[in-house]
Amino acid sequence: MQALDSLQLMQINFWTLALVILFTCLTHRDQWAARAGFGAVTALLLLNYAAWRIRDTLPDGHSGFATVWAYTFLFFEMLAIGYTLFSIVVMLCRSDHSKAADAGERRLRALGVSAPAVDIFIATYNEGLEILEKTIIAAQAIDYPNFTIWVLDDTRRDWLRDYCAEVGVQYARRPDNAHAKAGNLNNGLRQSAAGSNAPYILVLDADFAPQQPILLRTLGLFEDPKVGLVQTPQFYYNPDPIQHNLGTSACWVDEQRVFFDVFQPAKDGWDAAFCVGTSFVVRRDLINEMGGFPTGSVCEDIYTTYRLLQKGYVTRWLNERLSIGLSAEGLTEYINQRGRWCLGTIQVALLKDGPLRGSGYTLNDRLHYIHGLMHWFSKPFILMMLVSPVLYWYFGIAGFYATPMDFLAFGMPALIAFWGYGTWVTDRRTLPIFTEVTQIVASLAVTATIASAMIRPFGRPFKVTAKGLDRTKTMVHWKLFGFFLP
Repeated sequence: MQALDSLQLMQINFWTLALVILFTCLTHRDQWAARAGFGAVTALLLLNYAAWRIRDTLPDGHSGFATVWAYTFLFFEMLAIGYTLFSIVVMLCRSDHSKAADAGERRLRALGVSAPAVDIFIATYNEGLEILEKTIIAAQAIDYPNFTIWVLDDTRRDWLRDYCAEVGVQYARRPDNAHAKAGNLNNGLRQSAAGSNAPYILVLDADFAPQQPILLRTLGLFEDPKVGLVQTPQFYYNPDPIQHNLGTSACWVDEQRVFFDVFQPAKDGWDAAFCVGTSFVVRRDLINEMGGFPTGSVCEDIYTTYRLLQKGYVTRWLNERLSIGLSAEGLTEYINQRGRWCLGTIQVALLKDGPLRGSGYTLNDRLHYIHGLMHWFSKPFILMMLVSPVLYWYFGIAGFYATPMDFLAFGMPALIAFWGYGTWVTDRRTLPIFTEVTQIVASLAVTATIASAMIRPFGRPFKVTAKGLDRTKTMVHWKLFGFFLP
């Protein structure tokens, strides 16, 4: 290709930026044609960049470690681009079940005390009363005529048993902690079956206080016979560690809002939304048919969704604020939580009845699970972008070989479109550069988890995310600080 002069490069990038601005100002993300058009432009520029990277930016095959590093860098960069392209396709769909929830609420209110019974499982491990009490009291205040609350205590605390008796809710414990949260929920299934045995189960984490209409809004969606589970998003009354440390909670959404507000409604449009562990309602008969909540992975939530899909039942996403809880409060807890989610996703992929190996799954089910895996496997690229300048500075080893002018011709237009599309389609829940910076914090832990999972994916203990931590003290994560110091 003939080299472009500076004026031509400026024109290319100017018109790319102008096109992005036109899309963002003249269209709305709720319009299917706008999502398709903006997504197509972004995809074409990304593909053009990828072709250039593969064709013109790699060293010869005899440069030793420099060759290995360049090709490894390229592999993870292409994985990140592939994930972005896949996401553009996913974003073409979007669901909204508010009208169905309205109709369901009217039916349930008309039924009165004849409405189907619900067992409310509050799963707890080591949380103090200052956290649990909010959830129990909020559950007791749910606007619904027929439910039973079960506190599932996996730390066997007598004081909690006495408190539950005092406030009039059921209490369940077991002699061990086998299979972590899934085992605790299964113990709740067994003990409640001998008592209330309600046909529907609302699962809450210990720190998630339900809002009054949660059952009236969710149960009506089970009128659709293919719905096996209804999931609602997580909202938090405390800033996550990134917001807290940067002091941005008043002007920046928490890191998971893109997932809950954008990706899950999009995946639901493909019948591929999945359970996120709390604030969901599930049919007891289907869980019993599966032999209980599945126990093969540290992420029993997404595994539950895929076992239901295997039987032909979908997880429906109701994008309404129907519970509120605690975000991870410390940086260590935040990092460990992402590592656990990554590990659980890999574990489910490896299981013989999982979406990649098991029978009964549709192509749509398998592709969306691959999309989830690509999310985690693209994270090492963030880490490699941090390491690459250090290798170049000290050893002259580059991630790719190109002139700044070449990058302005191929890389900058793709970057402008990617940032513009991401900001637009998420309704400014992501912002250029800032969003990438927030991802850096967990990239090291996720990369380490992936490397470890390649060797030993199973057998590691389940780590509960600690809640109720003291944020008044300044804490330095020295291990993380040491990594970023160079």
